[in-house]
Amino acid sequence: MSLVLQYIYTNAVSINSENAQALLMAAEQFNILGLKWRCSDFLIGQLCPENCIGIGRFSRQVHCPKLHENSHAYILHHFHKIALTSEEFLDLSLTEFEDLITKDNLVVKREEFVFEAIIKWIEHNPNNRRQYITNLLPKVGGSNAGGKLRSAEAYNPANNIWTEIASMFSPRSNFGIEVLEDLLYVIGGFNGFETTFEAEYYDRKWYGVHNMNIHRSALDCCILPGLPNVRGLCR
Repeated sequence: MSLVLQYIYTNAVSINSENAQALLMAAEQFNILGLKWRCSDFLIGQLCPENCIGIGRFSRQVHCPKLHENSHAYILHHFHKIALTSEEFLDLSLTEFEDLITKDNLVVKREEFVFEAIIKWIEHNPNNRRQYITNLLPKVGGSNAGGKLRSAEAYNPANNIWTEIASMFSPRSNFGIEVLEDLLYVIGGFNGFETTFEAEYYDRKWYGVHNMNIHRSALDCCILPGLPNVRGLCR
């Protein structure tokens, strides 16, 4: 509080990494905008892969749009390094993690980096997070030099190795994905020209199933008990 009073009377204050967040919270509480902007600018200058996620969360708590925008932009621009080095990254909630990997302005040199980040995030808490893998993997996109991919890879968590498998029948991105009876199904998506209603499943190679009635993209999938075995609908 003494530093807040010092700023009020002198318009000067010494801000450092130890007091910046506390000062910003006090400035927010007492509506001292000048002090709030100074603390915000200081924290923006301190952003690094190890603290940017925490500062981003803090910015929402204190309703500081400038700090939030800068921290979020920093995370998107340095995503790969953050995923490799940050302890905060491992503690992201599902909503926070999904929000990052689906941003159009996420900066990564190769899409494999996003796949690796997904696996690392899941394996940090596998009992609770493995259920999300079928929702997260399709969010990675699926474009390569402007063309939609047919290629597919299988991941072995035991040795941390990706292996190329047979290509899908149809190129697609933003598709739905689900596992039924140990078979991987991909449903719908965007084929580079239009939203598709096609679906297929993988069992050492890809097999087609009956098309959906409606073209769908960016969809979620679930398993409903009591319905006919989808393999009985193979073309």
